[in-house]
Amino acid sequence: MDIECVRVITRAENPGMPVTGELIRGVKRIYSEDICGIGSWGAPLGEVSTDRMLALDPTQHDHHIANVLCTASAWAYSDVDTLARVMHCRGLMPRLEIVGIVNRNPALFVDTTAHVIQSEDRRVAILCFRGTGLQNVVNWLADVSVHPDPFLAMGRVHGGFLRGLLTIWPMLGLLLDRALQGQSICDATSSPAAAARERDEGTWRHRGGDEPGGECGDAAETPGTSFSQSTNDRWRGLEALYITGHSLGGALAVLAAALIQVDPELKPLRKKLRSIYTYGQPMVGDAGFRAYFRPKLDSRLFRHIYGSDIVPRLPPWTTGKFTHIGKEYASSDTGWMYRRRGVRPVRTALGSVAVGVVTMAQKQLPRVPFLRLIRTHVSWGDHSPLNYLRTSQMPAFGSELI
Repeated sequence: MDIECVRVITRAENPGMPVTGELIRGVKRIYSEDICGIGSWGAPLGEVSTDRMLALDPTQHDHHIANVLCTASAWAYSDVDTLARVMHCRGLMPRLEIVGIVNRNPALFVDTTAHVIQSEDRRVAILCFRGTGLQNVVNWLADVSVHPDPFLAMGRVHGGFLRGLLTIWPMLGLLLDRALQGQSICDATSSPAAAARERDEGTWRHRGGDEPGGECGDAAETPGTSFSQSTNDRWRGLEALYITGHSLGGALAVLAAALIQVDPELKPLRKKLRSIYTYGQPMVGDAGFRAYFRPKLDSRLFRHIYGSDIVPRLPPWTTGKFTHIGKEYASSDTGWMYRRRGVRPVRTALGSVAVGVVTMAQKQLPRVPFLRLIRTHVSWGDHSPLNYLRTSQMPAFGSELI
């Protein structure tokens, strides 16, 4: 398991600190003044303060939150350093802390990446999962490992998705527990208790070293940074948790929210879970899973579907009776619009994949006559996170009048 920690801080509050990007006791520090030049990472998303994220009704879809979480989901395909820079420069949080976790086991069809983002005041956290990489064979093998596995006694879910989440869940649970207590998530990765547990399980390996503390160790003793103190008398603790992801990442986000509802060790997190925003997410569970978790998650799970994206219509009907939960939002000329009737699964895998490729070719080659004669209803091209980003960044309808 690889773990990487990044903090975004200000030079004014940390005089005498080394240059941007240098490791201090295993924690990579980035000066906010050095990373947001003209034209870098796109235009700011606007003011999305932690107070706004705390004040929102979790059962109501919010245009600004959808924008922020889509940005996190799209840039989760990059590295931790880049994600930290983008989230800061796009206006999410003036200073933040990110822990990235990667767990790979090709033999088990497992290659899972998750990021935990913590606000400066530690009241808000975002759990973001990376989706299927275009060149990641292991991810594709996990996607097609459709055979349903039991989700405790609460229905059945996509086996490949569940395995991917469970392999990374112990570390995520530790980070979320520390966030709940108002402690630095980066410091949490090298606490004595965590290090001992990971060492005993034989799974600890920080990026850049095998010794516990080699990556983030003793970071809490570093002077001059607002993240350096982890005492509860200064930090109020986690008040709002958002979960998000694109594609495979969206499926993992739904399963993570479900695990929080049933994991006894994370019971305090249930009241902190605000909303789940997914983008191009495939179906994850059967009718039994839906029946159990619909009362718990349906009102605060927002699924976004762009155009004719084929992935939300997968797995196909021939592989099992999979279904969606949550509220569905479809792309439109004015951004995301609620859609009462959700999408249904395609009937077969091979036929739908072929149709999706043809639709993608139609959009890329509009002047090819014979392609225009083929009627299609699903597309692989619509699944790109770029499409979801562009729709999420559209001004909300009527915002020009306010």
